[in-house]
Amino acid sequence: EEAGQEHGQALKSDDNLLARVCDIRKHGAVGDGKHLDTHAIEAALSSCSGGGTILVPALTYNPCALGNLSSCYLTTPINLTSHQTLHVEHGAGLIASVALDKTGSCSRQDGQEHCSWPLVGYPVQPSLSSYDDDRYCAVVSSCKCSRSPCAFFRSLKEAAADNQTDVHITGEGLLDGQGWALWPDHVQSNMTAQRPHLVELYACSGCSVQDVALRNSAFWTLHLIYSDQITVRG
Repeated sequence: EEAGQEHGQALKSDDNLLARVCDIRKHGAVGDGKHLDTHAIEAALSSCSGGGTILVPALTYNPCALGNLSSCYLTTPINLTSHQTLHVEHGAGLIASVALDKTGSCSRQDGQEHCSWPLVGYPVQPSLSSYDDDRYCAVVSSCKCSRSPCAFFRSLKEAAADNQTDVHITGEGLLDGQGWALWPDHVQSNMTAQRPHLVELYACSGCSVQDVALRNSAFWTLHLIYSDQITVRG
């Protein structure tokens, strides 16, 4: 009987975790399209560690939309973990910061100028076997991807050891990669790593991307790799 009570309490505790809602504005997000809200979003992710919904709320007086990014939340890469849902409300949006650090020196080779421009705030991950170059972490991801370093796995066996499960991206809001800033050839050729994906699920299972609008990715819009039981809808 005692064992049954303990099991019931454990289930109730798990349900409470999954029912949590962590509002990024209550953690300091501004949503003006100019100031980075990454730290506030990470604080909300931390508050919902173990499970819960990270809420990206709309500003009712001025919704985030294409052509009007002044009410969107500006961010560098964020990472979701098991049992977390990123819910972007209708009229809300996360937009990627695409600031390049151009303060470094350049050199001339074969009559052409060559520079090294890092993408500010983006960890670099080692290339996979199917890629020639190292890549920046995706704007929104669920993977073994930490800020320092950004560690990605090289084989399916290793990847399976650190699966993320039950990760969801929902809502009718917007995820915008502002990729147009990184598309020009002269920009790509001077970046220190390959352009970032917009959304990446790496070694994940039982996850979904539903109804949210994904636009203007710098590279692949939705990158699913070494994952199974993934639902994409809307």
